[in-house]
Amino acid sequence: MMKKIIILMVLLICFSSVTVQAKVYIDITSPGARQIPIAVVDFEGEDIGRQVADIIRSDLDYSGFFRQFDKSVFVEKPNQSFDAQNWKPLGVELVVKGTVETITTAMGKVLKVNISVFDVFSSTRILTKSFQARESILRLVSHKAANSVYESITGLSGVFDTKIAFVADDLSNRYTNKKYIYIMDWDGERVRKVTDGDNIVMRPHWSPDGLSLAYTFEKSKRWGINLIDLKTLQSEILLISQAANITGDFAPDGENLLISSSIKGISNIYRLNTKSKTLSPLSSTYNIETSPSTSSSGSEIVYVSDQDSTPQIFIMDKEGNNKRRVTFSGSYNTSPNFSYSGEKIVYSAIIGGKFQVMMINKDGTNMVQLTSEGNNEEPYFSPDGRYVVFTSDRFGNKSVFITRNDGTGQKVLSPNKIRAFGPSWSLK
Repeated sequence: MMKKIIILMVLLICFSSVTVQAKVYIDITSPGARQIPIAVVDFEGEDIGRQVADIIRSDLDYSGFFRQFDKSVFVEKPNQSFDAQNWKPLGVELVVKGTVETITTAMGKVLKVNISVFDVFSSTRILTKSFQARESILRLVSHKAANSVYESITGLSGVFDTKIAFVADDLSNRYTNKKYIYIMDWDGERVRKVTDGDNIVMRPHWSPDGLSLAYTFEKSKRWGINLIDLKTLQSEILLISQAANITGDFAPDGENLLISSSIKGISNIYRLNTKSKTLSPLSSTYNIETSPSTSSSGSEIVYVSDQDSTPQIFIMDKEGNNKRRVTFSGSYNTSPNFSYSGEKIVYSAIIGGKFQVMMINKDGTNMVQLTSEGNNEEPYFSPDGRYVVFTSDRFGNKSVFITRNDGTGQKVLSPNKIRAFGPSWSLK
């Protein structure tokens, strides 16, 4: 398994890229952004070509910014050159075409994926890009190709090649009490186990470079924080004690980890240096303060405090000063997470007796409820802030779900019929 993960992470090579023109076709930051009509043609290369095109279609479709056309109406075949006159009568504005071929390199035989995006109105090619990789990571290559299409049209980076970590039962033995950390692609595919299993495992959080995960575990009535290298699957205990030590986000420097710990008798927030393994207090009160999450700049930390009698969302600066309350609605608000921009916060609140995912501006304005069915907890933003993963029990067992940040497109990501919870989203 270690070898497979190493191959997955290091054998992808971006071969070449040419962007012919810089034009934003969709202003996705605008509230009234329209869906742009797009056609993704099956790539040349038989079954593999169709697989690549299907993944690109799925990625673009879930973004909500594209109106796609059914392949049955296409006049132009995969092996034909682009001709704008074949697409104008259909109302298509952009066309994605490509090829998949087998080539021989120093690594042996690999697949070369070529992708092009065409502007129908101007009859120009706006993007040409090529990737090469082993067939075993074809899905990852396809996600990267979808990112290229997305960026060439919106001018912004996509998240289709990012990953989600979560906690779940053993996929091969549902009758054990052990819990494991898994990682999967953003769309729920390529699920793989990265830990050996403990009775209690929780709160995985990605390092900024996406190469390691920190998480909480319990063993022999002691609570610890582990750091696992995802290339080697070797882990290192950063902290262990009889106190409740719970992971939060990494600081942007990748060396410091925010945690909550009851090491002094009540849960407060600390900065844990992963190199020296030293703790620095960021809060020291008689109130419970927990669940820290940092902004991308590292200048602010959002967290939970009961200083006003009930759990509420607060923000402080990176040194633990300038504390201010964000939420004033509801009597139980918890599990906050900053968007990468640092302008939005998602959190879980009790509404009508059940937990629901909420989103709010960091200044406490514009509170929006994203979920309504079942209990929905542990929300976590995608790197671009346009999607949120969370835990829901709406279908029985807890599962990892995804939603767009307007509450639409909610669906299960984690494998069926197992308990899964505690998702977090990688930056890379």
